[in-house]
Amino acid sequence: LPGKQVHSDSMTKGARKYISERTEELLPTKNNNVEISQSLAKGGLSEAWGSACCLFDQEELEQVGIPYKDMKKHYQTVIDRIGVSGASSTFKIQPLPRLDHHGRRIISKYLGKKLNFGRFELQPAMLAMLTQPIGKRNPINYDDLDYSLNRGGAIYRSRFTVEEMQSKKNFSYLPNYIVEKFETKKGLTTVYATGFDKKKVKFTAKYVVVAAGSLNTNRILLKSFNLFNTKVPFIIKKHTLIPCLNISSLGKAGDKKRFSLCQLFIYDKLKNNGVSKSFTQIYSYKSLMLFKLLEYSPLPAPEALSILSMFTPSTLIADVRFPSFSENETTLSLNKDNLGKEFIKIDNKSKSNNKNDSSTLRKIKWFLFRLGLVPIKTIDTPFGSTAHYAGGVPFSSSPSKVLSTDESGRLHQNPNIFIADASTWKALPPKPPALTIMANADRIGNIVAKEAKN
Repeated sequence: LPGKQVHSDSMTKGARKYISERTEELLPTKNNNVEISQSLAKGGLSEAWGSACCLFDQEELEQVGIPYKDMKKHYQTVIDRIGVSGASSTFKIQPLPRLDHHGRRIISKYLGKKLNFGRFELQPAMLAMLTQPIGKRNPINYDDLDYSLNRGGAIYRSRFTVEEMQSKKNFSYLPNYIVEKFETKKGLTTVYATGFDKKKVKFTAKYVVVAAGSLNTNRILLKSFNLFNTKVPFIIKKHTLIPCLNISSLGKAGDKKRFSLCQLFIYDKLKNNGVSKSFTQIYSYKSLMLFKLLEYSPLPAPEALSILSMFTPSTLIADVRFPSFSENETTLSLNKDNLGKEFIKIDNKSKSNNKNDSSTLRKIKWFLFRLGLVPIKTIDTPFGSTAHYAGGVPFSSSPSKVLSTDESGRLHQNPNIFIADASTWKALPPKPPALTIMANADRIGNIVAKEAKN
C-alpha cells in the first residue's frame, strides 16, 4: 500500500532488496487489496525467512489435504537436513537456544503461576537455527545479528541445499530463467523458459516437479493449459501485530548476548474447521528498528522518539496469525493486458470472519496481560503481508473442473507433472508452514524417485 510500511516490505528491503529484485518487471501482478511478495533470488523467499518452525497435527494435515501416514518420517528427515532447535518430545531436534531476558521472564511467569490458562499454551519457539554445528554451518553466537548477517549460516536458507546439490554430478542449477510453460507429447514433457536476457531455451524430461511457490506454480500451470482469465482459489494468511510492554523489564538492561529471532510461541488449542484459530509469535523489539514505531504514535516525531527510546528495551511484538481456507473467496487468474503482456491478477473478496478474529484477539491480549505484557496497540496489516500463500491446484480424490492433484502430488490433468509446494493445499493453518511444505516436498520427491526407478 502506498506510503505504508508492511511486514513483507521489511523482509525484502534495504540490505535484502536483492530478494525481490526485478520481480515486478519479470513476474508482474495486479492485486486488489492484497500485499504480495515474490523472489527470483537463489533460495527464493527463504532468504527472508525468520526460521519459525511448527508441526501440523493429524487433523491439520488432513484439512490441508496431506496424508498423515509417513509424515513423521519426512518431518524428521527435513529436521535433520536443515537443523531445527527447540523443545520436542516427539522429534529429535537440537537443544533449545538461550532465550533472551524477555523470553526467560515471560516463560518463568507462565510456569510459576501454575494456573489454567484455558485455550492458550506458551512454549519456547522452534527455529530452523543451529545450536550445534551441521557440516560447514556453525551454531549461533548470540551477537544479536543472526537474522541480518547470518554469519556461519546458523539460520537455514534454501540456497544452502542448492549449493550442496551443485557439487553433485547429476545436478544442474540454471539461474536467471523464467519458466513459461510445459507441453507433454509421447510420454515426455518439454519445459519452455525465457532468460533474463530474453533468450529462449527448452528442457525435456519424463517427469517434471513444479515447486515455484503457489503464485508462480499457478502461473505456469494456467499458461500450460491455456487457462487464461480462469479464476482459481488462492489462499492468503491474515495477521495482526500487537506491540506490548514487558512491565517486569522496565528500567532493566537487557542481555548483551542474545539472538534476534522469535522467542516464544502461543498455541491456541481452540480449533476452526480442524485447524487452530490462531497462532502467536513473540519477538523482542529491536531498538535499531525504532523508527518503524513512529508512524503508529499519535505524538509529534521528536517527542515520540524520546518517549519510545525509553520504553523500547521493554517492548515486544506479538505477531498473531489466523487460518485461511480456499472458501475465503480470494482468487488468482492469469490475464493479458492490452499489449498482450501476461500478468497474474489476485482478487481479494474475502469475507473474513472479523467477529471471530476480534474475539480471539481480545482473548490473546488478556493472555498477554496475565503474562505481564501490556498491549499498547492493535495493528491490522495488509492482507497477504505474511508472504504465506497456498492453493490453486488442490489435492483431490478425483479431477476437478480446472486443476487438481492426487495425494501423491501428481497432476490429474497430466500424469508426468508433480506439484511439490503449497499450491496443493486446501487450507493455511495459522502455524508457520515452511517445515510442513518442506516435509511434504520430501514425501513427494520420494514418490517421484521411486517411480522413476521402475
